Amino acid sequence: MESGGKVYRDYSLEALCSRLEVPSKTLVVYHRNPDADCIGSALGLALLLWEMGSPVCISGSDPVPDHLKFLAQGQPFRPMEEAFEAFVPDRVVSVDVASPEQLGREVSDRVEIQLMIDHHGRGTRFADGYVDPHAAAVSEIVFDMGKIWMEHQKLARFPRGAADALYAGIAGDTGGFRFSNTTAQTYIRAAELVGMGVDSSEICRRLFASKSKAQLRAEHCGYANMRYLCGEKATLTLISLQDRERLGLREEDLGTVIDVIREIEGVELAGVIRQVGKETFRVSLRSARCVDVAAICSRFGGGGHARAAGCTLTLPNCEEAWAAMEACFTQALEACGESSGQ
Repeated sequence: MESGGKVYRDYSLEALCSRLEVPSKTLVVYHRNPDADCIGSALGLALLLWEMGSPVCISGSDPVPDHLKFLAQGQPFRPMEEAFEAFVPDRVVSVDVASPEQLGREVSDRVEIQLMIDHHGRGTRFADGYVDPHAAAVSEIVFDMGKIWMEHQKLARFPRGAADALYAGIAGDTGGFRFSNTTAQTYIRAAELVGMGVDSSEICRRLFASKSKAQLRAEHCGYANMRYLCGEKATLTLISLQDRERLGLREEDLGTVIDVIREIEGVELAGVIRQVGKETFRVSLRSARCVDVAAICSRFGGGGHARAAGCTLTLPNCEEAWAAMEACFTQALEACGESSGQ
């Protein structure tokens, strides 16, 4: 595949497994503001490689969020500086990263990615690797890799920690198996993981039924700042640096805001704009049915899936960030025949 004038190799899953099964010091990196699939697939891959004799370290620009530390506790996660300078990997693999911008400068300035494993339908290719947009989660891909290694007798057992991590990743990216990306194969993989001893109810409780006070403050702020757009077919909210300072909100506290405003009856398109710097805004978009939000985000160097995507905006102020997204919303819904008055 060609991207940015460079040609990258598309591996089959078997070929990818053959390359990675050779023991080698491996750094697994994930995207900024990591979610359950991001952490789950990174940890699952790391533990499988470790089982086959590869020393492994996991890192990213942002630390593991508090609500996912139950997966990461005691596992080989390190800050980026320590991971690269002390560990000195022979190969670097990214998981769940659709474009280099999602890595963050802490990663992209230090490492060169040799292999990428991803499932996003849109993005900017930056390494050789394997991308399956039909997979509900990268954790599904890593699970299939583990099964291949077991079938080829490269892996003696499927580590329980890897099974827990991959189940969490699959559950996270499918919204507890509620989202439209959930397939029959998703259920089959999840059932196989439960058969390995995964406590599915406990993992789902930690993912979906346990929120910090900061997350609740963030959700309240997001709803209070929300406006209806396009004849109430869309919702958009913005959480500014001032909001974050006033409420004591970290980036990881803002992840569930999108769920609050996307689930309002009649809403087709929802977006959260999070100010992370004076002129830097991260955007999360969700679509219920018609709009391809990955196409919107790709205009700004982002990527993702048709129904869930993200990007980063560099604009002078909150007003311009809002105006940019509102214009995209109007255009997208008009193209779908969902604008006001239709």
